[in-house]
Amino acid sequence: MNITELISQDTVCQSFTTKELQNMLRPCVYIFLRGGVPLYVGSSANGLNRINHNGHHRRHVREMADEVRVVWCKRAHHARMLERRLIKKLEPEFNGRKRPSSRLMSHQSLTTDTKPGLISPNVA
Repeated sequence: MNITELISQDTVCQSFTTKELQNMLRPCVYIFLRGGVPLYVGSSANGLNRINHNGHHRRHVREMADEVRVVWCKRAHHARMLERRLIKKLEPEFNGRKRPSSRLMSHQSLTTDTKPGLISPNVA
């Protein structure tokens, strides 16, 4: 019997190499989105650990979001600089001062392929 047969059909199973798992713990910027609109931008020196931590101060935003985009960075200071740039440019509703919900109606698409210093999660 193989692993796939042992796992129920109502689950999602993904395989990662140990290298890929290590890369998921690298510095990153994460963007919680709802309907493609940024709700909150944050950064983490420890990758996905911060995003899924139940004690995170923005847990309610995580629960509202229907998507999370993660931008992997080479160093923690790169992640912090990118986080500040994205907050300034995107003005997410739950970063800093509150804005009317109508602000969520306009949003510029994010692309990471043109940003310098960014790497894919599979790059060492």
